[in-house]
Amino acid sequence: MSTVYRPFGLQPNGLTTDKTRNMLLEQIFEATVQTSTSDYQVRIYKLSDNTLLYDSGKINLVTPLYASQELLVTIPITVALATERDLKWTLELWNGVDSAVSKEISFTNYEPPTISLSVPATITEQSHQFIGLYSQNQGIGVSRFRFTLYDATQDLIEQTEWVYNSSLEKTFENFLDNTDYYVECEVYDLNEQYATTDLVLFFVDYVEPSVSFVPTVINIVNSATIQIKWIGAYILEGLSSGVISFISDFLYIGNNGLQVNTGSIAYWEDVYIEEQYTASFIWQPNSDLFDGIFFELSNVISGKYIQIGYSQAIGAFYKKNVDGSEYSSPLILDSNKAYILIIIGTTLTIKEYS
Repeated sequence: MSTVYRPFGLQPNGLTTDKTRNMLLEQIFEATVQTSTSDYQVRIYKLSDNTLLYDSGKINLVTPLYASQELLVTIPITVALATERDLKWTLELWNGVDSAVSKEISFTNYEPPTISLSVPATITEQSHQFIGLYSQNQGIGVSRFRFTLYDATQDLIEQTEWVYNSSLEKTFENFLDNTDYYVECEVYDLNEQYATTDLVLFFVDYVEPSVSFVPTVINIVNSATIQIKWIGAYILEGLSSGVISFISDFLYIGNNGLQVNTGSIAYWEDVYIEEQYTASFIWQPNSDLFDGIFFELSNVISGKYIQIGYSQAIGAFYKKNVDGSEYSSPLILDSNKAYILIIIGTTLTIKEYS
């Protein structure tokens, strides 16, 4: 007589992470054998009263299995299984004449959820609130969700953490004008069944914010400083710390740009800074590995300041005020490109130029 041991590693296994199958579709049940196996038999019962709903009968394996090998069993679609929600199953294995039956494993029968996003083909603002449309035919609610934003080449820009509620909303900000993006929403229901919208394409086309004045950056070679001036304001001598350089005729004739090394900063003191303060300037990193603050406007008397930097760790520009930092405009830096930065109150808008 040959000893036969129960199979282990049954799936579904009755646990939260693997307790639900959609019996409206053909399913694959799994197990690992512990001894040589020549035949198997699957039985599925109604959980409440042990009514036998499905019996595969004894099925011979053309190629026998040996210890630690996996057995995959196809469960066909049947009327009896399609509508019963609470089920249990057993797996019996044979080694010739002798057999062993697994313990009973309970599982549930529910359809997976569906999730969709109603996204305009063209978004005409710098930000947009995306709303997921969720449904599950048996009324099972949402466990958690997350949103992901991708660029035109489907590279990751931003991804939320898993959010454990059913609001299914996310606002992404600081879109670049005239740019394609993709957005995706993923969801798990309370039965741990997964659904995704896949990637939804949209195009951003908006009127760029007006700038009440545009400062002109001037390099003063003799004193190794920089001047910034704009209509209605005094000419201020800019200071610097570290290594900076001045780029003339950068985007067009007469246009001036600013290039700053990592760890360096160009700054202007005694600037009038208020809630509706507006300014813009052109900047190019000295390398695509730039990291840190590169620009500051400050007012010694009021104690207010604005600093702008780039974080390699987060892959985003940020603007720092006296009340904290706010990351925005995720962009992978490219030393072959220039960036137009516009400050309007507490909002930082960034435009990328090739």
